[in-house]
Amino acid sequence: CNLHACGAGGTCECVCALSLSDNTTILAQISDYKQLRACDKMVLRWVVALLLWARVEALQEQKFAMEPQDQTAVVGSRVTLPCRVINKSGLLQWTKDGFGLGNLTGYDRYSIVGSTEEGDYSLEIYPVVLDDDAIYSCQASAGPDGELPIRSRVANLSVLVPPEPPS
Repeated sequence: CNLHACGAGGTCECVCALSLSDNTTILAQISDYKQLRACDKMVLRWVVALLLWARVEALQEQKFAMEPQDQTAVVGSRVTLPCRVINKSGLLQWTKDGFGLGNLTGYDRYSIVGSTEEGDYSLEIYPVVLDDDAIYSCQASAGPDGELPIRSRVANLSVLVPPEPPS
């Protein structure tokens, strides 16, 4: 808000403009001298409104509560790569060596486990094979209301072959 200098005729003006993320602007103008004393209160209200607006937008942002970590697995074992998303609004998929796995059709040994209601989209691989030795990440596409896409950190899954029994 800006308080413009008072003119010779005793008229003063206070102008407040608030630009919102959707490119709309709220404008208020006070030119009555008696109302100028309320201008300071209006400035405070605008600041509070802006902070509340920013907080609401931040709450709706997609973000990771848990990301996959590097792991080691033995051929034939079961491994789970964690991924938990807060406020997921886009489509979620896992990537393997940068290739999107989509809805996992054609990947019978891969499944999403956990409670999607709680935002848990962990990837389970069973049984682990040598070809699973790769770099994985979890990602959510942009949401329908303009939420930004997100991508987790990458996790390296190292697959080990168990030793042969002695002969």
